[in-house]
Amino acid sequence: MRIIAAISLAAFAAVASNSSSANPPLQLTQGVPPTDCKKYAASPLDPERMMDGIPPEKINPHLAIPACESAVRKYPNSARLIYQLGRAYTKNNDFSFALVLYQKAAAQEYAAAIINLGLMYGSGLGVPQDVSRGR
Repeated sequence: MRIIAAISLAAFAAVASNSSSANPPLQLTQGVPPTDCKKYAASPLDPERMMDGIPPEKINPHLAIPACESAVRKYPNSARLIYQLGRAYTKNNDFSFALVLYQKAAAQEYAAAIINLGLMYGSGLGVPQDVSRGR
């Protein structure tokens, strides 16, 4: 597991540093004030976060899911909030919905979501394991 985490962190840094400014994501931080979603589900490894972040094992899905659903309803184009909702659903072991959320945020080139998709496929978490997609 530590190897996967180390690889993920390295890949996360590479994706974050190589993102193209010519095609920026729809909405990362612009126009989205701090919300309870960020308070309950922000990743400490996410360079776009606005707060310290919560390690995955400390996410309380009973607080994070309603807070993030509310925030995503208010800011439906925020890749960061969609990603954070995915983290909350991952913690709640609802991997199929987390997968959809990570895919939606990854489609906006949100690096943290791309990394989480790779982890899901690489480990077979809620999807058939596909190491080639986990890279």
